[in-house]
Amino acid sequence: MPQRIPRGPEDHAGEPTTTVAADDYRLGICGFIQQRVNRPVGQDDSAHRNIGVALPVALRNRRHCDARVWSSAASVGAEADALRGVLRGNVAVGMMECPPLTLDMAMLLRDFHTRHPGVEVALRSGGSDRMVEEVRSAELDMAILGLPPKPLPAKLRAQPLLVEDLVGLVHEGHELSGRVSVADLTGERFIDFPPGYGLREQVDHCFASSGVTRRVVFEVVRVEEMIKFAALGLGIAVLPRSIARAATRRAAKPRVLEIADADLHRTVALVYRQDGPQSPAARAFFELAAGLLPAPAVPESTVGTGTGT
Repeated sequence: MPQRIPRGPEDHAGEPTTTVAADDYRLGICGFIQQRVNRPVGQDDSAHRNIGVALPVALRNRRHCDARVWSSAASVGAEADALRGVLRGNVAVGMMECPPLTLDMAMLLRDFHTRHPGVEVALRSGGSDRMVEEVRSAELDMAILGLPPKPLPAKLRAQPLLVEDLVGLVHEGHELSGRVSVADLTGERFIDFPPGYGLREQVDHCFASSGVTRRVVFEVVRVEEMIKFAALGLGIAVLPRSIARAATRRAAKPRVLEIADADLHRTVALVYRQDGPQSPAARAFFELAAGLLPAPAVPESTVGTGTGT
């Protein structure tokens, strides 16, 4: 079995770096890729899953490689496997708290795992502001979220998945019903997510653009709580139409309000860094997620291409 070589320059702190050793290491990587690509799919490759043990034994004493060589070595095995049609690795994905009913994340994860059982997907949820920052800092490979009204940071891009209307949800005995104006909602109590969540920011923006300041008295972090609070008469929840419509079919039936004179909608998008997902596993997940829903009639160039930081 090939012997283990040092994992990085930190294994030999204080030793000088030489160009010759780095070049030899690069040559070793090339040989490693060729061996891995040529090996038949299904052949036992447990000894080759780690670049640290897969490189030729002759290189195990080459300790003087520059940091860039060491930092890139960890991804070589995954790239070589991808050339053979075998994906391994990890993908970190952010997911909005209030996804549309047409986006079944559980089914997406099942389909991806069926296709690529060697890839582990870590799913995180939270506010849009936090997830945008985690995509920007590469803590997340990508995130599915409702775009906030403010521009995305300059190095991020968004691929729209769908655009949907937002409507009000109230107790069935509420004095308001049917079609209402934004002015009719002045002084009403609202239930919403905390600031930093995409839906909250979008609704606040739409009301402010219509000259109405909302009074949010309950801030919750789960859409189920928003629906329950509204159904119990504690306030008005503003939710995507698909979710509100489904809520009216429950035993405690809230009522939908059509808010007429406000441009209430949200864009659900796949947010990623402008250089795209880096690993083969992340690229495969991106392609599957992007193909889930037809792109809406919103040009990508006009969404999520802000210059803010």
